Amino acid sequence: MVIFTFKAMVYPRSSFASLLGVLYALFAVSNAAAIIRKSTIDSWISEHYYSAETALKRNIGSSSNALIPKGVVIASPSTSGPDYYFQWIRDASCVMEHLVDNYLDSGEDLTYIMDWIDVQKENPSFALMAPPTMIHGDVPSVMGLRFGV
Repeated sequence: MVIFTFKAMVYPRSSFASLLGVLYALFAVSNAAAIIRKSTIDSWISEHYYSAETALKRNIGSSSNALIPKGVVIASPSTSGPDYYFQWIRDASCVMEHLVDNYLDSGEDLTYIMDWIDVQKENPSFALMAPPTMIHGDVPSVMGLRFGV
């Protein structure tokens, strides 16, 4: 019995069923591989989460880490080859986003967050871009203080 034709070719039902079986098997194998990959990734994350979290918190100044000023998030404790002993606003914000998520999930890490906020309040003068200039080239002033270039 003929089930379908394609470009003047006739395929018997058994060939069509075989093709469907092969396609189904390939799909099932690829799905199984994806599930295995996902479970492998999930297990790797759960194995390494604690050590990564501990290393992350070692780079945050706190009452338990007096080597770094309280509330400061350093990029790295390295001071040479290369020197990364700086707080980068973007990177520190990413760290704080993670700690805020932890706090919302578990109620932990509030001290780190509050210390970081206190440090940011003490230094409101950081600039994310060059200071603006007026049309005539003068640098604007705010509350009597001129912004230097």
